[in-house]
Parts: sequence; structure tokens; C-alpha cells
Amino acid sequence: MKSKSQNSGICTESLNSTGIKNIYYGFIEDIIELNYGGNVQVPIFKCKWARVPHGVEVDKYWFTIVDLNVAGY
Repeated sequence: MKSKSQNSGICTESLNSTGIKNIYYGFIEDIIELNYGGNVQVPIFKCKWARVPHGVEVDKYWFTIVDLNVAGY
């Protein structure tokens, strides 16, 4: 049997004003493309983010497990 799967999971890192790294996990709910004419096109991503640290844990094999039922943003 043929199967199809889609991974819409995303991860992004940022630095706060004190230089501490924050990691955010989520998934893409929708993608909108703004077309300003010519070659100017801007993608907009609507995302659902997991609450950190409550919705994120790392198991004994160093896999990151994200519980998206604990939505943060």
C-alpha cells in the first residue's frame, strides 16, 4: 500500500537581550502568500506553538518530544 505523510513540525531558536538561547517548537497550521506584484512574494506562516518547558521534554535517547496539546502561543 502506498502511504502519504506530511511533517509540518518547526523549530526556531532566538537569543534574548542577555544572550540566552530560547528554542520554540510548533507546527504550521496555514500558509498564506502575499503577492505585491512583480517578483515580490512574501510567505506568512500561521503556527501553533508548544508551551516551553511544559509541553517539551527530551527522552533518554536525546529525542525531543513535543506535546502540542499544551499550546502556548
